[in-house]
Amino acid sequence: MLIEDIEYVIFRHPDLAAVRDFMVDYGLLDLQQGGDTLYLRSYGDAPFSYVSTQGEAAFVGVGFRVSSREALDTLAARFDSPVTDCPHPGGAVYTVGADPDGRRLEFVFGAERLPVVPSGGAPIVWNDAHAKNRLGH
Repeated sequence: MLIEDIEYVIFRHPDLAAVRDFMVDYGLLDLQQGGDTLYLRSYGDAPFSYVSTQGEAAFVGVGFRVSSREALDTLAARFDSPVTDCPHPGGAVYTVGADPDGRRLEFVFGAERLPVVPSGGAPIVWNDAHAKNRLGH
């Protein structure tokens, strides 16, 4: 199998401070912000789980973790795209393609894993149609 897992999602948003606040309330963790790019992480070991650049609101694409350098080379050939250094946190190498609708597909190999953040074992409290357990959200 070429792809191991979804590594991150890619968005654009006009107000990075607002989207940061929303996503932190949603349960993601701050990682870094530089210029017009915001990175957030989750409780797993991925270098980051969410990236947004400033701009017109849009779902841009998905980053996938690939199983090996050979898998990355296969995907690079399939998308006729070079393998280059990945500019995102965690480093690594990657190649970029697009799905049939033009959404960005990034395939990453070798990103440095982070220590898993303990979640405390408590269940996540969700807002739903019957209760607003997370007040103000």
